Amino acid sequence: PKNPLPNRNSITISSSYAIKYFGEDNPLGRLIEVQMGEEIREFKVSSVMADPPENSSIRFDLAISNENNNVIFSQGVMEAWFSVSSETYVLVGDNSSIATVESGIQDVVMGYLDYIGT
Repeated sequence: PKNPLPNRNSITISSSYAIKYFGEDNPLGRLIEVQMGEEIREFKVSSVMADPPENSSIRFDLAISNENNNVIFSQGVMEAWFSVSSETYVLVGDNSSIATVESGIQDVVMGYLDYIGT
């Protein structure tokens, strides 16, 4: 769908999770409980996605809206530039040198860390 997570209480699950929790029943509109820290919250299944391929570096079985980040992560993590709550991928040109790109990324990260430390 164009909007797989229409609100903060929506959840997208993988095909494997759909079968695991709902069998052959249609999971759309059904509720699923997710533990988030000390809290258990209910989410309504709004979409089902294909399982990520085995060779993917991004492996997950459910997705919820970023609107829930304040429940999952502490305020300090939410405000930290170097938070590891998400990954960043960069598409570089065909003529780019890996060494130059790595050096440039290193400079950016160290520049932000030096800024934060002051």
